[in-house]
Amino acid sequence: MTEMITSPEIWNILDGKMPYNEWMSLKDIYGLVKEHGNLDIEDNAIPALWQKKVRSVLQHRKKIGQIIWDNNANYKLV
Repeated sequence: MTEMITSPEIWNILDGKMPYNEWMSLKDIYGLVKEHGNLDIEDNAIPALWQKKVRSVLQHRKKIGQIIWDNNANYKLV
């Protein structure tokens, strides 16, 4: 049985799949995580939960300077 996706797993996906220095919409970021994240039954039953984890990872990485945000649901790795 798999576990719900974790924040470190989400960051590994974003760091490995998001293009650097190119804006990416939150919707597309969700798509990356959904495609590469090996989401389990619990994740798919409560999409808002794993999507909240994605937003939390983005906020944390923004705070430490690895991601910038355009104030309009677009993010960029720097």
